[in-house]
Order: sequence, then structure tokens, then C-alpha cells
Amino acid sequence: EKFITRCAYLINNHFDKSLEIFDELVAQMETEMKRHISRWHTPSSYSAWQGKIRNMRTVISNRPKALARQMQNVFDVSA
Repeated sequence: EKFITRCAYLINNHFDKSLEIFDELVAQMETEMKRHISRWHTPSSYSAWQGKIRNMRTVISNRPKALARQMQNVFDVSA
């Protein structure tokens, strides 16, 4: 019960900050990514990196609803 309550609290009060933090980290890395890719050839291109960033933003955005759904299914609790 404590676990469920804690997860619900985190979903409702902290996950909304995840995208903000992620975007701050991306902004810090962005200025160096072209140079990094040029030197290390990974990811394959700057646009590939941007695609990965878009995918990660989607995962972060969808995570609270997915976690809530998983909690409901696993623990048989209502919304």
C-alpha cells in the first residue's frame, strides 16, 4: 500500500518536471554534439541525435500514464 501511494504521489507531483530537466540537459549537450559526432561518429549524424531526443521526449511524456496503467493492472487498483 505504501508503494502504491508513493508511486501515485510521484506520478502526480514530480513526473511533470522530468521533461523540463531533460530539456535542460539536452540544451547543455547540444552545443557540443556536432563536434562530438564529427570526432566519434556516434550517433551517425546530428539529425539522428535529434531523432533520439524526440523519441526520448515521447517516452518521458508517456511514462506517467504508462506507469499509472501498470500500477492499476499489477495491483488491481482504480485510478
